[in-house]
Amino acid sequence: MVSREELEAMRQDAYDHDDLDEDDDEEEEEEDYEDEDDEDEDDEHGGDGHDPSGLQALLRRLGGGLEDMIPAAGQTRGRLKEILAGLRADGDDTRQVMALNELCELLVISSEESLITLSVDAFVPVLVNLMQMEHNPDCMLLAARALTSMADIMPNSRGAIVHHGALPAFCSRLLTIEYIDLAEQSLQALEKLSQDHGSSCLREGAMMACLSYLDFFSLGMQRVALQTAANVCRQLPASDCWDQLSDSVPVLTNLLMHDDARLVESACTCLTLIAANLSAQPRQLQALCSHGLIPNATRLISPAGSATAAPVGASTYHGLIRLIGTCCKGSADVAEQLLRNGLPGTLKSVLAGCKVLASSTASASPASPIVSADQLLEVTTLANQLLPSIQPGSGASQSPLESLGIDAAAPVNAATTENGRRSNSRRRSAAVASEVVNAAGIALEGILKAEPELLREYGSNLTLSLMQVVVASVGTNVKLQCLAALAKFLHHAPPEMLTTGSATLQPGQMASFLAGLVSSRDGAIAQVALYVVDLLMQIGRASCRERV
Repeated sequence: MVSREELEAMRQDAYDHDDLDEDDDEEEEEEDYEDEDDEDEDDEHGGDGHDPSGLQALLRRLGGGLEDMIPAAGQTRGRLKEILAGLRADGDDTRQVMALNELCELLVISSEESLITLSVDAFVPVLVNLMQMEHNPDCMLLAARALTSMADIMPNSRGAIVHHGALPAFCSRLLTIEYIDLAEQSLQALEKLSQDHGSSCLREGAMMACLSYLDFFSLGMQRVALQTAANVCRQLPASDCWDQLSDSVPVLTNLLMHDDARLVESACTCLTLIAANLSAQPRQLQALCSHGLIPNATRLISPAGSATAAPVGASTYHGLIRLIGTCCKGSADVAEQLLRNGLPGTLKSVLAGCKVLASSTASASPASPIVSADQLLEVTTLANQLLPSIQPGSGASQSPLESLGIDAAAPVNAATTENGRRSNSRRRSAAVASEVVNAAGIALEGILKAEPELLREYGSNLTLSLMQVVVASVGTNVKLQCLAALAKFLHHAPPEMLTTGSATLQPGQMASFLAGLVSSRDGAIAQVALYVVDLLMQIGRASCRERV
């Protein structure tokens, strides 16, 4: 089997050593097939400036002739010359349409190996120009179909297709739909090109081009459009790209409630990647959530809500949890919205019937979406992220959460280089993210002090559930996230909240729970448990002073 690199080298040599048998008046048509290396060939073949067997001799030196390796390549080469001449027949629409039909038929039945003699740089500019023939819809459709097939069969051609300006042509056919067949063909082309050139697609407006008139298309084409958007979002640039994304957010948010699971999954992928890209920009995060994102996402992760919405797969569920977590830790307003919209109660329902905990607690609920330890970690991390960090110096003892890496509201350290030093760009990004998260935490702490009922709701729903998860036979990371969430709740809750009302702690139950943890062989678990004990002692002393 010939490798792709060998095919590219042979294709280039085919054009470098090709000589022209056409008349002088056709030389301009065949300019891409001229012999550009005839002087080198003269030296190698006795001064013959037109050696028709130059490529054959080269291939024989490599171990075989072109026809021996790819028998159909010789015939295809001559046919491609005739097709290119027909495509360049400006003013003769009939001949151009015939050439386009022949090219489309050839591409459909060919493989990348058999198209070794197709010059992408010769064909693509002509096809892009033919897509602009407003007076001839058939010509535009066939040109778009040829470019789509080329991008599919010959992945290496995608760069040339983008370079020669095909993206604006495809996008314009979707933003102004005159012919539905041409619009669908443009969607298919963008899906192929977005796999390797998502950033270029974003710059040319492909996101809105795919989503603007989504309802006009069949379900199959809607899936293609959302897959294209997901491809683009996987390649978002590090620089601020909110302007290119903002118009697509309402459409993606509404698609979370669609009946088709594949559309929901693609929309979730897009929104999760957009949120990750905006994690250090609180204003953009708020704008991202301003179109109903939080209620829709919360409904999908809720056992009750998933019964009425489209069922989501494991990867989509993971994505939704990460999406909500990213939004709440970067914006105090989003965290407040989550607390007001009953997310603690939703997380309680999710944990109640968790299959991972079924052997240690009550029987698993068939409605629970958690079926793996990784999903359980995502949910407990989100419970941790809902509460603000414990600020340094705000208690009698220093919080160990950040040093242990379990303060989920704090950003993870940037990756280090091989010599252990962070690059300047990563260091700056980490600093910006840290400032944003700290500011959001301080703002959320003020909100909870002003409205303690939000914190009471959190405690009444999650305190017992988190304790049950810790007691169950789960991984250390899950236990640490639960303990971090409990420590944050105890730190921020006023003493009277823990002694009266729905969030009241049971002293005997809490003492038994902590006694088993402080003697744990895992140093991190024991350290956090001791910190929780210290918090409870501080609360007890404060309560005694109030009585006196």
